[in-house]
Amino acid sequence: MPKYCSVPNCKNDSGTGTDRKSFYKFPLQDPARLQQWLRNMRRENWTPSRHQYICHEHFAPSCFKVRWGIRYLESNAVPTVFQEAEVKPKEAPRGHIVKF
Repeated sequence: MPKYCSVPNCKNDSGTGTDRKSFYKFPLQDPARLQQWLRNMRRENWTPSRHQYICHEHFAPSCFKVRWGIRYLESNAVPTVFQEAEVKPKEAPRGHIVKF
């Protein structure tokens, strides 16, 4: 079953591309840390299930240990790397020209 990243605007999944992507479960057993993750994701009013993941791209390199070529997430890691949502220019009413 493919895994998908639950971060808004992140399109990473385990089934596409040749890049190796790592996915990590939410810390459901650690409520304080879970709230930090959700706050950083800007999804504070959302509750992830045990079947939802976040990809490695949202963690700083210092959040990982690498052993035998495998990336392990540190037990106190918190995701801090997020892209801002795309801001689309407002559409002008028909017949108006908008210059950028």
